Amino acid sequence: MLDHQTTFNIIGSCVSRNAFNVASGKDLKVTGYLQRNFILDLFEPMPEEFRITDGEVSEYDPHRFNLRNIRFLVNGNGLDHILSHKGEWLLIDSFYAGAECSEVVFPDGRVKYLQTDFVHILKKIFGKNPRYKDFGYRSVKARENFDIRMDDVVGLIKENWGDRVIVVDVQRTGTYVAYDGTVKETGEKYSSSNRAASHFTDLMTDRLGCYRIDIPGPVLGDEHNDYRSSPVHYISEVELYLKECIDLITDGGDRDRVERGLEELYRSYAERFEDVRECRRPSWNNTLCRIRSLLDRGKDYGRALELCEMLVRDGCSEANIPLSMMYLEGFGVEKDKERFETLLERSPDRGMVFDVLDGLLASGRRPDRLVTVVRRDPDKVDIGKCGRLGKMFLLGRSVPKDPVLASRLLKRAVDKGQKGYIPTLLNALWAENSVDSLRLFIEYGERYAMKGNKWTVERLIRIYGGSRKLPADAEKLKEWKARRR
Repeated sequence: MLDHQTTFNIIGSCVSRNAFNVASGKDLKVTGYLQRNFILDLFEPMPEEFRITDGEVSEYDPHRFNLRNIRFLVNGNGLDHILSHKGEWLLIDSFYAGAECSEVVFPDGRVKYLQTDFVHILKKIFGKNPRYKDFGYRSVKARENFDIRMDDVVGLIKENWGDRVIVVDVQRTGTYVAYDGTVKETGEKYSSSNRAASHFTDLMTDRLGCYRIDIPGPVLGDEHNDYRSSPVHYISEVELYLKECIDLITDGGDRDRVERGLEELYRSYAERFEDVRECRRPSWNNTLCRIRSLLDRGKDYGRALELCEMLVRDGCSEANIPLSMMYLEGFGVEKDKERFETLLERSPDRGMVFDVLDGLLASGRRPDRLVTVVRRDPDKVDIGKCGRLGKMFLLGRSVPKDPVLASRLLKRAVDKGQKGYIPTLLNALWAENSVDSLRLFIEYGERYAMKGNKWTVERLIRIYGGSRKLPADAEKLKEWKARRR
């Protein structure tokens, strides 16, 4: 059976979600997550005959940006999704609390509130699509709509999560950290949004008596979101700060002790964030992205080395990863395998291994290095990369086929809530064909087969029939043969 993990639902933004990918601290799992959807959007599902389709979204959003989230938002599937994947804890961040709110009145008079950054798409859908000509539509000021459904929201939360709730006040800003370490300011356009977000956080904290995490200042900006070629839109220290706060809260214990711990973390990280904003220290995430870009392009290894060493001096253990790659490959330094091993040991997070070598794979150079590094310590590969890497090793794409390693990586991805990799994991476990892998196949496969997957049903029948390496089980064989029909 799977080891117990503290499970979470998240309603909010990638800021909160990414904190759960931090390798250090407690092992937490996200079971249900709604991005760019606010909590008021969970009520009043769209009548079946008016549910939005992929084609209608694509008509007004040619890039299909967050298509799934728009469908969840409009069709009202969000509440069903969260409750069918309910975790022990609920985390809500206020990032989208200040986004524009739309009031949609159904032909039968019922009202649905949609609060999201996708409002420009909603206006087109409800304003131009003839299917919605009988719908009413208007904008509602951000702070007004909180009172509209607050009783429903509070009741829903108390019923399903009790006092296991965390609200995060995330301030938005047009400020971002540029590659050269300077801070760019694009205006104060989010000031009203931030006031609404803080107002919502105050309301939720008062009504629920829940834990509250305040981000030390507006360190986010969504002007530049292309991580490979542009400045990053928030600094990695935000994720580290949130993870430490969440770990502290979920450890339990005396409420006063936890609150004091949160205050201490706030003060500590506030100093770090202020130093980044005032250019007294580098943004780790920004600089790591810059290093990756330099290594991917094979240019200015001297600058990459300088940036790596700067981050290491600043206490960023993740910088040991690209630095170790430079010694492994001889990028701007003499090849030194012993130095590579030493640096790799100093990093708790192997996510940058894949980021650095991804460029080598894309150019067809040295995929053997990826095999070496991942095989060396697969349990330390960043969880966000495990699914893609596992699929590569299962199919033999740019690397030798290795179903054992694929199973290990894919299992980590699935156990962290990335359910889309379950079919790939089952393929890997079947290809591995060991006693342990077949037992895991049963554990994961039975739940998946219950949803009607015929491929999995057939393989469970073969396992219980004794045609693989496990003993036959006549009762289970009969049960699954009946399901086949």
